[in-house]
Amino acid sequence: MLASKSVFISDPSQGGFVTPHLLNVFARLGISEEMKRKFVFTKAAGTAGIRETISSSDVDIGLNQLQEFSPVSAMEIVGPLPGDLGLTTTFSSAVTKSAKEPQAAQAWIAFLRTPEAATVIRAKGMEVAWSESCTASPVTVQILGSGGPVVSKDRASSSYLLWIDGRSRMLVDMGGGAFLRFGQAEAKLTDLSLAAMSHFHPDHVADLPALFWLSNRVRKEPLPLIGPSGNAIVPGVNEFLARLFDANRGAFQVMGTAMGAPQVGDSGGGVKLDISAVDVTRNEPVTVFERDGMKVTALTIPHGNIPALAYRVETRGVSIVFSSDQTGTNPKFVDFARGANVLIMHMAIAAGTTNPLHAAPAVIGRIAQEAGVGRLIVSHIGPFDVNAAVVEVKTRYSGPLTVGADLQCTAVAG
Repeated sequence: MLASKSVFISDPSQGGFVTPHLLNVFARLGISEEMKRKFVFTKAAGTAGIRETISSSDVDIGLNQLQEFSPVSAMEIVGPLPGDLGLTTTFSSAVTKSAKEPQAAQAWIAFLRTPEAATVIRAKGMEVAWSESCTASPVTVQILGSGGPVVSKDRASSSYLLWIDGRSRMLVDMGGGAFLRFGQAEAKLTDLSLAAMSHFHPDHVADLPALFWLSNRVRKEPLPLIGPSGNAIVPGVNEFLARLFDANRGAFQVMGTAMGAPQVGDSGGGVKLDISAVDVTRNEPVTVFERDGMKVTALTIPHGNIPALAYRVETRGVSIVFSSDQTGTNPKFVDFARGANVLIMHMAIAAGTTNPLHAAPAVIGRIAQEAGVGRLIVSHIGPFDVNAAVVEVKTRYSGPLTVGADLQCTAVAG
C-alpha cells in the first residue's frame, strides 16, 4: 500500500464501520500519515460508489467489504486483509413473536443453511458462518443429516460428526444423503477415530457402502466401527456388515477387504473395519471406546423391536450425547445423559401425537430438563409443523434449544 499512488476507501462522513476499522489498522501499522495522503473517498455508498470512483479517479487499490467488490468487473480482488487486520461481520437471523408467517420465515432461515444457498452466498463475496464454525472450537458437533426416512429436499437422513481440534474424529450413523454431506463438510475419512452405528434402519446406515467404497485408497489404518448386537428381527453389527461386504456372500463382494479379505489387484475394496458389537440385552452403560482423547459409552434404548444404542462421548472436558431413535421410556437414559453439555434427540413425530418407535416432543423436553443438559438439539425431523413441535418441547424444557439442520455446527463448551 505504501508503494501505491492512491487508495480509495468509503467516505467516513457516510457512516459505517469499515473506514473506522481501516484507520485503526493503519494506526496499528504505524502508517497513518503516509496513507492519509493517498486517500480517495468514494462519493456514494456501496458498489455504486466503488464503480463511480474507479471510473472517475486514477486509483491503485481499494479497501472495502468483499461483497461490495464482487459485482465490480473492473477490479481484481486480491482477498481479505490477513489475520486480525481483517474485519468479519456476522449476520444473524431470527423469527419474531409477532411474525405474520413464522413458518415461511423458518423455512427461509433453514434454506440459508443449505449448500445451495452457500454457493450463492460465496459467489457474492461472503462466507457461510457454519462452514467455519466446525473447526473454530476445540469440540464441535455437526449434523450431516437432520432428517429421517421421509424424502426431503432440505434434509439428508440421520448422520452426525464430532469434530475435535479441527478434525472429524467420530461419525455417528450414515443415512441416505450423508455421503454427500460428508464431502460438503470437508471431513476426512483418514481423521476418523471411530464410526458408531445406533441401529440398522435404512435411514441411519444406507450410505455406509458409498462411504467405504474404495476408502482403502485413502485410509490404510483399520477403522473401528461399533454397533448393536442383533435379535430375531435384525442382525447384529457383524452379520449386518457381512451381508453387505463379505467377499463370498455380501451384496458388495467387491468390498470384501472391509471384512478382512485380501486385496486382489486394484479391483475395488474398502478400508478394513475393526468391528465391535455392543450387547443390547445389558441395560447398563458400557464403555465401548477409549482412545485418541475420547471415551465413548453406550446404552441400550427402546426403539420398538429394533436393537438400538445411544452414545455418550467425553472429550476435552465436555460431554455429548447422541440419543438416536427411541421412545424415551428407559428410565436409565436420563442418568446416562445427565449433565451433558449437548444432548441430541430425535424429534421424529409431530406435536400432539404418539408413536411406538419415537418419543413425543413433550417427552424429549422432559428428558432434557430432568437430565440438566447444557443444550438440547432436536434432529431427525419429519414433514410436520416444526414450530408446534418445538412449542411442545418447551412446555417441559426451559434450557437452550437448537432446531437441527444439515451441515449445522454447534460448539460444545464446558
